Amino acid sequence: MKIGVCKGYYGYGNFGDDLFLYFLVKYLLPNFNDYFFVIPIANQNLVPKEVFMASKNSLIKEYKMNNRIHRIISKIKLFLQFFGASLLIYGGGYILV
Repeated sequence: MKIGVCKGYYGYGNFGDDLFLYFLVKYLLPNFNDYFFVIPIANQNLVPKEVFMASKNSLIKEYKMNNRIHRIISKIKLFLQFFGASLLIYGGGYILV
């Protein structure tokens, strides 16, 4: 099974980005049957429950970024995950890494 990463500005309470995430996991990702997706989010309490119910072939993981050092370490971890992925779907926002 291949690994994909979906990166975006998810879990920050922005309705448009979280709505995009919902349509991504509900309608686009199921078309990639041979992939398992990792989707990092900032706060799972700010993402609608429907997103978690719709995600069948993905892991939606919360990354706490409380202070500057932790944010840097978290971004390095995500960057390393990108190298292990065969597919990257970038969903907007300003966070690339």
